[in-house]
Order: sequence, then C-alpha cells, then structure tokens
Amino acid sequence: MSASPQGSTAASGDVGPAKAKKGLSPLLIIFFTVTLDLIGFGIVIPLLPLYAKSLGATAALVGVLFASYSLMQFIFAPVWGRVSDRIGRRPVLLTSMTVSVLAFIAFALAQSYWWLLAARVAAGMGTANLSVATAYIADVTRPEERARGMGMVGAAFGIGFVLGPWLGGELGRFGFAPPLLAAAGLALVNLGLAAAFLPESLPPERRGVTQGRGLKARFSLLGRIEHLPRVVSLVFVNTAGFSMLEMAFVLFAAKRLGFDVEHSGRIFAYVGVIGAVIQGGLIGKLVRAFGEKRLVRTGMALMAAGLFLVPFTPPGRWLVLVAIMTLVAAGSSLTNPSLQSLVSRTASGDEQGLALGLAQSFSALARVVGPLIAGLLYDWGSENTPFFAGAALMFAGFIAAFALLAPIRVGSAPSAHA
Repeated sequence: MSASPQGSTAASGDVGPAKAKKGLSPLLIIFFTVTLDLIGFGIVIPLLPLYAKSLGATAALVGVLFASYSLMQFIFAPVWGRVSDRIGRRPVLLTSMTVSVLAFIAFALAQSYWWLLAARVAAGMGTANLSVATAYIADVTRPEERARGMGMVGAAFGIGFVLGPWLGGELGRFGFAPPLLAAAGLALVNLGLAAAFLPESLPPERRGVTQGRGLKARFSLLGRIEHLPRVVSLVFVNTAGFSMLEMAFVLFAAKRLGFDVEHSGRIFAYVGVIGAVIQGGLIGKLVRAFGEKRLVRTGMALMAAGLFLVPFTPPGRWLVLVAIMTLVAAGSSLTNPSLQSLVSRTASGDEQGLALGLAQSFSALARVVGPLIAGLLYDWGSENTPFFAGAALMFAGFIAAFALLAPIRVGSAPSAHA
C-alpha cells in the first residue's frame, strides 16, 4: 500500500536522520519492522506456560507471568504514545526495540521463576510500542483507508503467530533457551533495520504539547473525546477473552490432548494463517461492504462460539480442533482492526497517538485481568473452566456491542471533542 499524499509529506517533512527512500512506502517499512518484532513475540507463546511449569510454577503463577508482562504494557503504552506525539514516532520505536533485545536475552538465561518474571517485566516495557506503530499508520493514511492500514498491523500479528510459534515449537525440541535466543537475534535485526530505513512520520508542526504523562492525563481522554469510552470498553472485553485462551490453551492441550510444544506451536501458527489472510487481505473489502461496527459484533460472536467449543475437542481429533480454532481466529481477526479503526476515528490528529495508546492500555489491562482469572480458574476448577468463562465474556461483549456502537457515526473525520 502506498501512503496518501498527506502521509507522504508527513513522513518526509521531518528534519531528521531518516527519510523514506524513493519508491519505498513508509507503510511497508513499518509493516516489516512490526512483523519481525511480532515473530519474536510469537516464539514465546507455546513455550511460556511449559517454561514456567519447569521452574515450579502453578497455573496461577503462569497467569501472573502473563499478567506482569501485560501490566508493563498497560503502564508504558500510553507513555510511549504520548512521548511519540511530542518528539516523533521514530526515536520512541528505536528505544523500545532496544529494550526488547535485552529482555529476550535475559529471558533465555532465566534460572528461576523470579528471574523469568523479571525478564517478562522488561519485555512488556519494550513491546508496549504497538500504540506508536498504529499511530504511525494513522499519520500516513486517510481516515477512509485507516481500517486497511490497521489491518496491516493485524497481518503482522498473523505472520508473527505463524512463524513465531512454529519456530518456538521446532527449536523448543532443543530446550527453552535456543528459541528465545533466536527471538533476541530477530529483535536485534529488527532494531538495525528500523534504524537504517524507518522514516519519521510526524513532522514538528504536527507534534502536540504534552499536558502530563500520568494516569490522570492518560484517562482524561475518556471524558473529553466523544464515544471513545464505548470503543475502548469493547477493546478490553475482546482482548480479555482471547488472553484467557492464550494463557490456558498450552496447559489444556498438554493435559487433555497430550500436546507438546511442537503441537501447540502448530495450532497457534494456524491461528496466525487465518489472521494474516483476513487482516492482511480481506479486512479493507469487508469494512467497505459491512462497516466496522458490524464486523465487531460478528467477530465477538464467532469468538464466543469457538471458546465455548474448545473443551469439547475429542482426544486425537485434529480436524475438530482446527475447525474450532478457525472460529476463534476469524473472530479475533475481524474484531481487532475494526476496533482500532474506530478508536483512531474518534480522536483529532494531534491526539491520535494518545488515543491509540489508551486503547492499547485497555488491551494490556485486559491481558492482566484475563490470564490471572484463567490461571485461578484452571487451578480451582478444571482445565475446561477458563474457556467457558472466556466464552461467557465474549458473548456479553457481543450483546453489549449493539448498544455501545449504535451512536457512533463513521465518517471521514474524527468526532468532535465533547
């Protein structure tokens, strides 16, 4: 996708060390850097629960491990977003990538659960930069193209979920350290490519003045930007439901289906294929045909159905599990970029970074709450309980979406401040 004329001016107008090379789209560059970042993230997914178990963790402590990572994203996503509104996207992205490299190395060398926990805290700080990446896309796209632009980030997630878990599973046969060191290597390559090729997207004249960086300034947008609370509440519900699956699936599959790291990695890779196809190629056409609001409701309904059916997977029946995970993957792939697009449409240009950072914070907060609940339910109930709870949450979100999204008018300009 080539950037809009306004976006091209924004990307090349900054007086900085990096400018887009002739014929090279800034969107293509950000897509490539986000993809490498998420491949590294995806490598960890099938390993993390079993890695923690090998260090003596219960399911509840596995949930804490997931939650601590996301808590750092909750804290740092709006910070990165607001700082990028003030000084530009590029320096913030490069700084956060550096933190990620160091965190992956520490993660690979962990000798205890607490060491592992500390490494995940650092990783959460580094990978809280997705709000800046989505703000970058908003900088270089027109409002009517935004869903497709956000779909590129979704496609990067899809590719990360395809190659990352597959690499994690295959390299995991040699122990937990090799795949994690590979993730560190990818993060280092990502840093080098971004430093060499990623241009600035936000020129000085479009940079806002930071009013504050704490919780008060961050959440003040909820009272100032019309309809933003409605959208971010659905972001929270959608992410919490998926994160319950993400935390519990590997443990469930090992106990009930006899899966090892390789098998779980392949299932997550399949989820990534569905995400890449829908978010990378189909989301723009689907939004034009049905609109973001309808896609959000449809996606939540599919996720509710898929989560409910996971515990009924018969042992050894791969095709049944694949069909169930197709529902979950399709639902998530429809919902995520549609909600991100709606968030970006509610905010004015100089506050899009903060608004998208706020949405990412709600997503991160959901990834704190979801895994904690899933881990406790796994220990206190059974391996099935987290999936039934996640299905109930997604069904509630599906019902609520009708009322929450009804007043939002999707036009070519952001809604006015209340």
